[in-house]
Amino acid sequence: MYTPSAFAFAVRGNKSWRFGSYATMPSNVLLGTLPPITIGDASQQAFDNGLAVTLNSRLGELSARHPLSVIPMRSTIEKGVTTIDAARQEFGVNLVLLLDVQRSANNVRVNYALVDARSRQQVRSGTITADASDPFTLQDRVFDSVAAALELQLAPTEKRSFTSHGTTEPAAYDYYIRGKGYLQDYVEPEKVESAIMLFGRAVEKDPAYAAAFAGLGEAYFDKYQLTHDKSWSDAAVLNCQKAAELGAYLASAHSCLARVFGARGNYEQAAGQYRRALEIEPGSDYAYGGLATAYEQLGRLEEAEKLYKRAISERPGYWATYNWLFYMTHARYEEAVNMFSQVVLLAPDSFTGYYNLGAVRLSQSKYEEAIPLLERSLSIRPTPDALSNLGTAYFQMRRYEDSAAKYEEAVKLDDKNYILWGNLGDAYYWTPGKRSNAIAAYGRAVALAEEQFRINSHDGQLLGALAEYHAMRGERQIALDYLNRSLKLQPNNPVLLFNAGVVYQQIGESGRALGALERAVSLGIPPQMIRDTPNFEALRKDQRFVLLVNGSQQN
Repeated sequence: MYTPSAFAFAVRGNKSWRFGSYATMPSNVLLGTLPPITIGDASQQAFDNGLAVTLNSRLGELSARHPLSVIPMRSTIEKGVTTIDAARQEFGVNLVLLLDVQRSANNVRVNYALVDARSRQQVRSGTITADASDPFTLQDRVFDSVAAALELQLAPTEKRSFTSHGTTEPAAYDYYIRGKGYLQDYVEPEKVESAIMLFGRAVEKDPAYAAAFAGLGEAYFDKYQLTHDKSWSDAAVLNCQKAAELGAYLASAHSCLARVFGARGNYEQAAGQYRRALEIEPGSDYAYGGLATAYEQLGRLEEAEKLYKRAISERPGYWATYNWLFYMTHARYEEAVNMFSQVVLLAPDSFTGYYNLGAVRLSQSKYEEAIPLLERSLSIRPTPDALSNLGTAYFQMRRYEDSAAKYEEAVKLDDKNYILWGNLGDAYYWTPGKRSNAIAAYGRAVALAEEQFRINSHDGQLLGALAEYHAMRGERQIALDYLNRSLKLQPNNPVLLFNAGVVYQQIGESGRALGALERAVSLGIPPQMIRDTPNFEALRKDQRFVLLVNGSQQN
């Protein structure tokens, strides 16, 4: 039932920026990089995007040793963030890097500006011009200038590290940069194909270019996710392994392998690759999160929690290190409140902290507290997850028509999310006269969830959701099959046990439903959640149920 996670700044005529007076540099920078302004063909745009991605990645590598946190460029593009206000609302950034790439004759000129995200005042700016045939010099000079503008004092070892491009062949590096640019639009098949072609050309130019093999592996994996054809997954593994062989200290090679193994449900192998990536790049949020998730899937919860705490201790001033869903998933709600309160404190302009705090209060059945938090999140930026959770608050309050209206808004924003469709099915199911609509909504949820299942058949949460949707459609045996598989993977997951209660009750096995719910409560699910779920209405006179929902009060 829960989903647990513009200001026009450029004048396109002469492509110049106009800002007010200069602002001061924040003491702890949280930086977002917007996609660059490009006037030109797709190939030029790909180069410019690749330049921005590579620059952003290099800056991110400095975060473990400097007062700097950097939002990954892929996240920026994935969320459709193209303006200063959107970057602040989505990620809570206090500084935004704007890039404008221009070409004349044989030269490339990069204008950049660092802008205060709240006031929109310029903090620093600069212009770099280099020969178009020398991408190494262009990249290095832009990085050096932006790092200096950020007032970062780089150690000699850092300077040497960032002048190494993994190849001495300019054409190979040019192909690599363009490939990275195309790969940012990984949901568009033609962009992924272009990335594959360009990374392939890069390794033809330089067969020892480890980073290009890692890029090729990432592109093949993106194609696998688009097509669900296992042969592309195998190609991704081969190329990422080649990258790891050629570049022993290339973190992206191991992150690439970990990503493929994790998506295929090979969590032990994924964990090993994430550990290696962290050894190479100790400040990587991606590797921390990936390793912790792998440990969770393996049932190694203590190790997962230690990793989350270690990530916080490494960067206590960065809101994203507090934004893990670990405590939510395991029904440790007050600890989750403490984490998400830090998100709000560190990124008050972002919708994320308010949304997650609302989700916790919702999980605790504190609907009157959840609703204003979710409304605050929506006032900053409407998102399908916040709309869905607001719908869930109304659902648990038995306001089914209001609930359905919010779920309908959510699926309009994201019609590919199986959880949102499943939630809409629940609202229709209990709204008078809408049960036939529920069957169709559950069917859509099942179809979308089964697409994910073909990629990863070892995801307990996904299996639990499929079990519930089939049970709501009256499909007893397939619901039990999915449920048994989910509980075999995660027998002590309180949310899955709650799902089991719903499934058993829907298929008429009240005794098993009560047993699952008793275990769920013992592991942290609030009795009020069970009390307010309409699937259990028929149990209200059962003495076990009465004791379960009234015998203790948990937060």
